[in-house]
Amino acid sequence: MTRSYQQDLEALKTILQRQLTYQYLGMIGSQKRIATVYRELQQFGILPELFKPIHAPIGLDIGALTPEEIAVSIGAELIQVRRKSSYVR
Repeated sequence: MTRSYQQDLEALKTILQRQLTYQYLGMIGSQKRIATVYRELQQFGILPELFKPIHAPIGLDIGALTPEEIAVSIGAELIQVRRKSSYVR
């Protein structure tokens, strides 16, 4: 989503509170950052079950390390969602 977890928080809060429709919603960041955002969303009264469709962290787990590899993992996940594939190795 964004560089700042505060901006992620505001964007997610808006989307989840207004129950906007989306095909893909993802958040980049560490597990700690994601947990912090989810915890703060709950403090705003947003139910945890609304977090289930969020892809966090974004990208398929392919062991990506470099920015280029991370971009490939994100692109691959976008294709997976678009094609409605559930392939898991």
